[in-house]
Amino acid sequence: MIMIGFIVDGRVPSVSGCIRNGNPWALFSGWGSTTPVAVMRFSWIAEYINRTVDGVRYELYKPWRRYDAVIFLKSMNRESISLQHVLKKKGTWTIFDANVDYFTEATGTFFYDGMAPSKEQQENALQMAGQCNGIIADSRYIEKVVRRFKRHVSTISDNVLDQHIVRGSNWDLKKDKPLELIWCGQAVKLFELLTVKEVLLEWRERIFLKIITNSLDSIQKWYPPYLEEFESLLRQVPHAILPFESIDALMNNYDNGGVFIAPRFLDNSYNLGHTEWKITLPMARGRVVLCSPQPSYCEVAERSANKGIRVCSDSESWLKALTELTSPSFDWVKEQQAACDVVKKYYATSSIAEAHLRFIQLSLA
Repeated sequence: MIMIGFIVDGRVPSVSGCIRNGNPWALFSGWGSTTPVAVMRFSWIAEYINRTVDGVRYELYKPWRRYDAVIFLKSMNRESISLQHVLKKKGTWTIFDANVDYFTEATGTFFYDGMAPSKEQQENALQMAGQCNGIIADSRYIEKVVRRFKRHVSTISDNVLDQHIVRGSNWDLKKDKPLELIWCGQAVKLFELLTVKEVLLEWRERIFLKIITNSLDSIQKWYPPYLEEFESLLRQVPHAILPFESIDALMNNYDNGGVFIAPRFLDNSYNLGHTEWKITLPMARGRVVLCSPQPSYCEVAERSANKGIRVCSDSESWLKALTELTSPSFDWVKEQQAACDVVKKYYATSSIAEAHLRFIQLSLA
């Protein structure tokens, strides 16, 4: 049996750590996490591999078990670095799963204190990447960055559960109804809407903005000019703010129709390394996407031959896309099917999990 252990979100099940956090049972069961990244990049992939592949088991790392390989998923704190060092000395293959570009010195515009990777985070990421035998890059952008100092690297994209990939509705824009634009993400990232502020204001008589997010308390962290600018935008644009409850509930919400928007500021190093997951979730239900030219989004657009998605590089192209979508000739059936198809072909959990296992098997060969 090939045993693959996971350290997720820096949760190393050490005696001191488990006792300190009131979770002593994690020493025996492994220390899990319920963050979206942990659920998607560990739980979904592990469930598929354990169910379909004989002779291989993916599980949370348990300190008393021997592993052929241990994957440090979004884990580069001091406890993770120490454990990696111990495991490597024992001959265990170690892999760093990097979901954000913590390797490049932060440059560009940042919107709140803590948005830019800290010097400590950069040093930890570089140390973890240097010590590990291999690296899983969550986007091709990150792969290009880490190939400067590690040759054994593979891009393994984020994934969408196969059962979530189903065009839930043949939605169409109704005559004399506003175009519903959907944005979903952590509230602290809502400043991204300021990328298209002028576009939203110009179209405020013809759109309705639906925001799905967690507590808005976190936007108080923003630097002052952005908070006032965002609040002014919401006062002028018709909108509703809905709570994020779960991935299942989110997918059902996407079935109600509308167009998903993913504007991003791309003048900082942090945003360039993000994955495509923000847009592949709504596309899995057939939602057409308008987005900024973030590298991972551009890859989705290329794979779909620009169907079901429009990459908008400036205000003019955002306005052009909105005009196209509201034209009577826009083929909603064809575009929505293309959105769903590209997710099914390239981002389904089944295919991503198999790619993940191939990289592990190659590493251990």
